[in-house]
Amino acid sequence: MGKYLEIAQKALKEMPQDCCITEDQLLTTELVDSAESSHCEKRELSEISPDELRRAAGDEWGEISIDPTQLEVFARWVVEAKQIERGVVPDRFTQTTDCRFCGPVFVCEGYPQPANNCPWCFNRIKGLAIPTPKT
Repeated sequence: MGKYLEIAQKALKEMPQDCCITEDQLLTTELVDSAESSHCEKRELSEISPDELRRAAGDEWGEISIDPTQLEVFARWVVEAKQIERGVVPDRFTQTTDCRFCGPVFVCEGYPQPANNCPWCFNRIKGLAIPTPKT
């Protein structure tokens, strides 16, 4: 993933001063280009602004931003969190479990069966949608 950013940064330095491409746009492009994911997830990654990633990372941003692997994993996590908040089941949520608070819910492989809590609990607390698996 880093080679794309290196090439893009070099290109950015060689562009005219009045060019409107920013390092943040290059960061977003690098994430999307390097993602080995579905078309939907690539679209989601392209909609995350670097500012949004910085805010979500908080004090950890310095460490995350310099490691391409951490950056991609973190960006995917932000995408998943946004999907869950909208009531959309993330692609990797291929299993179900019975959450003590939410009932039957979609979860990722390996999630505890049954569960004391789940990724959808915050939606329940906020009164947001929780997709229910057909039983």
